[in-house]
Formats: sequence, C-alpha cells, structure tokens
Amino acid sequence: MRIFKVNYFPDTFINYVYAKYQDLAGASYSEQLDKLFYESFSWGDAWTFYLKVFGYTTEEIIYNAPVLQNRWLLENGIKSDGVSLDDVVIMQINKFQPDILWYDHFDAILLRKIKERRPGVRLIIGWTGSAISDYEMWKYTDIVLSCAQESVDILNNMGHKCYHLDHAFDKRILDRIDMNKPKDKEAIFIGQLIRASDFHKDREIFLDKLSKKSSITIYSPTYKEYKVKLKRLVKIFIKRIFYNMLNLMNKKGALYGALIKKRVFYNISILTKKPSYGLHKDFSASLKRCMRPGVFGLEMFQIIRDSKIVLNVHADSSPKYASNMRLYETTGVGSCLLTDWKRNIGDFFEDGKEAVVYRNYEEALEKINYLLSNPKVVEEIALAGQKKTLNDFCFEKRILEFDKIIKANI
Repeated sequence: MRIFKVNYFPDTFINYVYAKYQDLAGASYSEQLDKLFYESFSWGDAWTFYLKVFGYTTEEIIYNAPVLQNRWLLENGIKSDGVSLDDVVIMQINKFQPDILWYDHFDAILLRKIKERRPGVRLIIGWTGSAISDYEMWKYTDIVLSCAQESVDILNNMGHKCYHLDHAFDKRILDRIDMNKPKDKEAIFIGQLIRASDFHKDREIFLDKLSKKSSITIYSPTYKEYKVKLKRLVKIFIKRIFYNMLNLMNKKGALYGALIKKRVFYNISILTKKPSYGLHKDFSASLKRCMRPGVFGLEMFQIIRDSKIVLNVHADSSPKYASNMRLYETTGVGSCLLTDWKRNIGDFFEDGKEAVVYRNYEEALEKINYLLSNPKVVEEIALAGQKKTLNDFCFEKRILEFDKIIKANI
C-alpha cells in the first residue's frame, strides 16, 4: 500500500535548519528533505523508514517549507508563479497516487480541498495530540490517531473513529548525537510556554515557582520570540471571530463563499474556547533568569543527552494521562526523566527505577535536590529507563500497532 504523509513543522525549526546548513537552499529537493528529516524534529521520517519492513511505500512532504516546495516545482518543470503551497501539496499527492493519506496538519480547508480533488484515496488519517486544534477537520478524515487518551475519548464521543497510538523513540538518533560526552548539565526543562487556552498556563505557573527555588535551566522561546508569536495568535483570533460571524449570518452566501475560497480565514477553534491566561504579561524575573533560547532537532537531543535530569511537564490539555514525546526522547537517549504523575504513568515506567515521578511543585523540587545529590541513583535510573524505551517504546514495536489499525480500516 502507498501512504502519503503531509507534515507541518514550525517555521522556527525550518529556519533553524536552513541557517545551520547554509548551502542547503541550493541543494536538490531530496537533499533538502533528507536534511530536514535527519534533524529528527517530531517524528522526522521515522514512519517512512520503519514502515518499509511491512511493504508500505511511503512519501512524506513538509507542507510549509517554501524553499523546499519551490525546489520540487522547479525539478518537476512547473513555474512557481501563482502557485500556492496548497497547490503544491495537491500536485504532489496526485503524482504519488496514494492509497492512504496521513494528514499531520491543522488546516481543515486544505484537507477538504485534497479530499475533493483526490477522490481515489481509500483512507484518510488525521492526527492530534492532547490539544485538539480544530474540531471541524475530523469530518474530512476516516480515522484519527492520537497519543492522548483525553483526545481519543472526546473524538470518539463526538462520533469520530479515533485510535490511541503512543509516540515512539527512533533509535537512529543515537547514531546522530555524541553519546559519549560527560553529562555537564544538571536539571533542565525543554518546551514551549504558550499562554493560549489549553496549552501551558499551568506549566508556566509550575516553572515560575520552581525557578525561584532551583537552578533549573529552561530552554524555551525568549520573550522577544514570544511576542512575535503572540501577535500572530492575536491576528488569528480576530480572523476566527470574523469567520464565525459570517458563518452565522449566511453560511451559503456569496460573500462567505468568496472569502473562504481566497482563504482569508484560519480555522483554529482552540483559540476561542475560553479566555487565555495572562497574554499581556511578561515572564517573571526569576523565570527569565532561567530561560535560554529554544532548541530544536539534534541540538535538542544532544542537550537532553548531556543533562543529568530532564523535567517533563505535560500540557494543560493532558490533565489525566501521560502521553507526550518527552517521555521517550529523554529516556531514549539515556537521561533521567523526572515527570509529572498521571494515572497511566505506571504503564510506561516504574517510579524510582526507570523514571522519577512527582505530584506537585514541592515534590518536584525535593526530588531534583535529592537526585543531584545522588549521581549514582540518577545514572541507574537513566540506564533502566533507556533500556525500557529501546525495548518497548521503539518504532519497531509501534509500527506493529499502526499496521494493525490500517488493516482494520482499509
């Protein structure tokens, strides 16, 4: 079977890769794509690599990498004038002729267009984490996959067909970073602090308290970077309100249809669920003192590998279940995971032996101090956690679950 996977990567990561490899923009399409995937952001091209064993033919693209996509147009003899990124994706899908479309993006309008223009696709798969970005989109999918049981329950209750599929660790990363360096960093946290609803309000409060009593290093966008993102969120929020007003006034009206056709609006409904927390506020002085610029790809994995303790704080949209990628990224490269308690955490790691679990700020601080004072314990937990992840939470195992889901629905 042929699978075509549409990926959306943050612009900050894409810009980071092109800045890191300064001649990359002049390289061929395949060279650019390989380098972007080699950096191992999110899943990279792990699904393509590991699905080969099961006889799948897979092609993956990065929707929002304009330099890359323009190179594809050039190599296929197509002029880029007047061609949108949406157009390029549809061309790529039509050329590949997939049986299955895996849509790892949040744009419902684009997915609807793909479905209309490529009716031969036998199965359309959606993906969501714990923060469901757009409820409108799932009606264009046949099944949805999610690492978060909260999302699985919500979508199934809404009548969608949603399966639970946990993240996995790509063992190839171990050959792409230096695994022999001494661990010269103590306790770190890597992650975003997005204040829009259902994202990281509780995480920010937690880290703010922790920053006042510990020397934890926090790798996250700086306030300057955050303000740029904030402006973008505000613009999307305004457009979404306008979108809903027109929709209520006359969903079939000519004005509405014309504006939708021109893609004036962004359908990101999560921003309108409830008021956002403290969007106007600066980060506290103690939090800013601990903050460092965000890190991506292999640089992020190297920093995780070089750290004795890696703190994990799930997003606000994961109140019950452990599900994020940091569980596997940290343990996979052999560092000690300190993660927040969730009702299913025991399904992944044994507390005190394969990872360390905390229930509140006071306990997290206490355990950070204890672990830093007991390096032998940290080393033993890190090694046991890595063994567990490489044996049980690797892509070789996760592919078995994915293949079973596909065969039950194709």
